[in-house]
Amino acid sequence: MPESTVDKLTPTDRTNFWDRVDKSATCWIWTGHTNRDGYGLFSVLRQSTRKQLRAHRIAYALERSDIPSSLHLHHKCRCRLCVNPEHLEPIRPSDHAQKHHKKRTHCFRGHEFTPQNTIHRANHQRQCRACWQVHAKEHEKRRAERRAKVHQTRLYCKRGHFVAGDNVSVALGRWRRCKRCHREAQTDYREQNPESVRETKRKTRKKHATETNERRRRKRFQEKLEIQAAGGFAPVGPFTRLYCGRGHFVVGETLAAGRHGGKGVKRDCRTCKNESAKRSYRTRA
Repeated sequence: MPESTVDKLTPTDRTNFWDRVDKSATCWIWTGHTNRDGYGLFSVLRQSTRKQLRAHRIAYALERSDIPSSLHLHHKCRCRLCVNPEHLEPIRPSDHAQKHHKKRTHCFRGHEFTPQNTIHRANHQRQCRACWQVHAKEHEKRRAERRAKVHQTRLYCKRGHFVAGDNVSVALGRWRRCKRCHREAQTDYREQNPESVRETKRKTRKKHATETNERRRRKRFQEKLEIQAAGGFAPVGPFTRLYCGRGHFVVGETLAAGRHGGKGVKRDCRTCKNESAKRSYRTRA
């Protein structure tokens, strides 16, 4: 069962509430906080949450009985700050709207509220049909002007730069962009966000390095395949060296068998071996 308005109030809240009421012979005027519509508000703190309730509904619940949330309280005295239960009447929202608007026979533009010229909204308010038609025509006219303005070709950007020739770029193939404004915006962003710019540059360099290494690896792999197709010995692998330590191309005739006797075990440079043998022979001689 939902908690009533009276149950939400403690004895301290009730004392503070009536301290803000100025009772007189006719109306009881609320002297506390009010909302923008002119109705009194009273704040209640429950479970670390502050909730604001209408002052006239609290007064009616304390003096008479609690009011269902589906009913409104109508001020018979026409004073919104009055909390006197004698001046409050529980009624339905539709009846409340009719009581407030029954004296208005014309809208602010002078059109009479006839059955044919009245629109009843879901919030129980009336609207002049003639005024609504005028507003709809004006709104459609403004929309047409905005659409026509957007489709026109602009020669200057919002900062006054001439958008033509080398100073124009087409973004996404649909709209034109001022290059000068774009460069200025990029400069301002770099100055205001240096950490973000450095992080973006680091990620970009890492991405480019990864792509470069991948291209190099694929190129070396293709070269090894071509060498193998030509009859030379070039084991296919990511760490296969095509040159020795002295810069000789170790493929084909310049490739010597490994000292362990297997082609895939160790590759030696034949040119380096011959030069080493010649040096040894000269030393012995």
